[in-house]
Amino acid sequence: MTLRSILNNLWCDSRGLLLSTDLMLSMVIMTITLGMTANAMDMATNPLQDYSSRSSMENSALEASDLLINTPGSPCNWEKYNNSFAVSPGLAQINPSTGETMSHVISYAKLSVLNSSYEYLMEGKVFPEYLDSSITIYPLNSNLKPITIHENFKAQESPEVVVVNRTIMLDYECLNCTLNISSDMISTGEHNLNAAPDEICFHEEHESDIGSPDDLATEKESGGNVWICKHLNITAKSLNTTDYYLILENRGADNEKLKWILDSSEKRSNEEREFSGSPLKLNEQMVTLIGDKKQTVLWLHVKCANQGKFNVYLVATPKNRPLKKEDLVYLNPQPCYFILKVWVK
Repeated sequence: MTLRSILNNLWCDSRGLLLSTDLMLSMVIMTITLGMTANAMDMATNPLQDYSSRSSMENSALEASDLLINTPGSPCNWEKYNNSFAVSPGLAQINPSTGETMSHVISYAKLSVLNSSYEYLMEGKVFPEYLDSSITIYPLNSNLKPITIHENFKAQESPEVVVVNRTIMLDYECLNCTLNISSDMISTGEHNLNAAPDEICFHEEHESDIGSPDDLATEKESGGNVWICKHLNITAKSLNTTDYYLILENRGADNEKLKWILDSSEKRSNEEREFSGSPLKLNEQMVTLIGDKKQTVLWLHVKCANQGKFNVYLVATPKNRPLKKEDLVYLNPQPCYFILKVWVK
């Protein structure tokens, strides 16, 4: 076929060629339009996905904080179990008297176990496995150190970190107050003359002819002696594992006029002793009073003769644990900030 015949054929098919060119242009325009639409849809979808992801993290963090703060875990004494796979963590304290959960009061013992086995107890139980977390507790008392659990510097590198802040009470559980005698017991009638039958002191000289709390308060103001006496059960076994301290918390009382006696009905004593500015260890005196018995009932007698306010604590601590007066802060649960951080691994 010659060149002339090819050109003639193209001229004859020019309409078909123009139709094919229009179709190709249309397809190009349609492709560009679809690409721009898809890109716009991606741009709109990404923020929605980000919002959904953060919303999911926030829900997980809120649910986890409520679970840890408001429940004791399963079983409720899970911190005593050696197998972390068989338990679900919760940090709420159990009231030993009622057995009820103390919401927002955290057990230091449970917190310590959580710290030692954080990943095993949290991953897959409290959080999905793709999330990581850490807990920091900041006591409001500046003299107490913050507690950080599962500190992870990867949180600083994560683009999204959810933070939950709660106010809780932390029970350090390192001090056990076995007896408390305070000046407030005078006005409430918790003294020898109004005592329950099992709290009536065997020292007749610790009683008087005064019969009402008002009269007792009057005698106290005039310089008369007022005795408050309480008893406690002590075993020989406990003296081998526990140290007992007597601590005075002075709120305006005159130390020189505050006296105390520790004795038993079998081994009475009238030796009035003064309080010290530091905790007084009582184990040696208790060993003498209990003698060769397995257990006995000891009595703590406190005499006050002025208007000041005071608290006297008989505190039990683990054996050979030094106790300072500053440790009184651990007698009661301390207010703290509970900070939970959550991020994607």
